Amino acid sequence: MKISGKKVGKLLLVDDEKFILALLQDILRDIADVIITAHNGREGLKKVKTEKPDIVISDVMMPEMNGYQFLQAVRESPETMNLPFILLTVKDQPVDIKRGRAFKADYYFTKPFDQIQLIKAIEELASTL
Repeated sequence: MKISGKKVGKLLLVDDEKFILALLQDILRDIADVIITAHNGREGLKKVKTEKPDIVISDVMMPEMNGYQFLQAVRESPETMNLPFILLTVKDQPVDIKRGRAFKADYYFTKPFDQIQLIKAIEELASTL
């Protein structure tokens, strides 16, 4: 489902739940040329460095390296500090949302999420690339 018609080159999806990764791939296949997946923040960080995605969508609660730690590592590196980053999580408390903003997430969506809002956010970020 495309809204504006703007496609993303490479999209990195990071979540430890295989079902969520499959769902996101299905929802986003029409707006990305390539979709890459990772199962935790540590694997996601490696793929950020090797695959050079245009946008990252990451869960927060994951083993090995959580989404906040992953985002922080991305923001601390001069090569990736401006990489568009969306957090997509069940953590919906104001303190969680504030923490995501403190780490400079471009968007913070809570699960269950609105597919159209997520696609609009991705297309908006893609238009700035």
